[in-house]
Amino acid sequence: GASMALMHAGVDLVGGPVAGVSMGLLTRPDPNRPGEAMYLLLTDILGLEDYLGDMDFKIAGTRQGITAIQLDVKLPGLPLHVLFQALDASEPALSAILDVMSTAISQPRSDANVPVFYEEEIDSSFDRPPKSLMVALTEEMGVEVRERNGRLQVFGTPEAAAAARDRFYRAVGGLIVDSEYFVTVVNILEYGAVVRVVAETDKTETETESRFSWDREPREGFMHISDMSKRFINSPLEAVEVGRTYRAVCIGQEPLTRRPTFSIARVSTARFAEDLEKKQQAAGPPQAPAS
Repeated sequence: GASMALMHAGVDLVGGPVAGVSMGLLTRPDPNRPGEAMYLLLTDILGLEDYLGDMDFKIAGTRQGITAIQLDVKLPGLPLHVLFQALDASEPALSAILDVMSTAISQPRSDANVPVFYEEEIDSSFDRPPKSLMVALTEEMGVEVRERNGRLQVFGTPEAAAAARDRFYRAVGGLIVDSEYFVTVVNILEYGAVVRVVAETDKTETETESRFSWDREPREGFMHISDMSKRFINSPLEAVEVGRTYRAVCIGQEPLTRRPTFSIARVSTARFAEDLEKKQQAAGPPQAPAS
């Protein structure tokens, strides 16, 4: 069963699948030879035969050979040739079991969606997640989500686990690296600007999941002068101004302050064109010059 489950999950078993069989032994005194015993070997014993018998010899192996053995005996001793006979008798039994197993599955599944396990430390700047959030994620995402000693643990299929991790950080106020946000400039420095996150750019995705929608206080971050424009600029004032909102990509966090860092320069050209079109539509058609 374990070999079949592993192959069904896409695991390539070295040496092939493994089957197991239990060999039993019944003994009684030989009436024709005083001091000697008569014996009978049993293949693939059941619970009653194990209870009434004198031996339970578990043998596991592949088509190439034996991989493991375990022996329980009730007799004070056991002749070695009896064990050899039990090993010989187990070979055709193992082959027969492996043949039956191969009719169900003979090769690892190539399309298996193998579960994964994520574990990572939760940034101390994030809120401590409530237990209700873990229960909701587990029930609705089809994965197991836990928080233990400040560490996030997620177990499930790769796609579902990644989605649950993303929603977890949205719920506790985390920002997703390489995701786009609208940021407002609150202060301009000599080498960059302090910005405040006001919204996610793709709000429709989270609005459909009301339990996980990101509805939090604005979060401050930093944008370096080199990330403000695709061209070289001498001053942040050439690219941004206080009070204006820009589309920016979260690119990480500062190592000491742990503030998220943003980049306008890494926003795709298509996004810039989209923003420009929206601004033109909001401004209305151009006015004809007065005569």
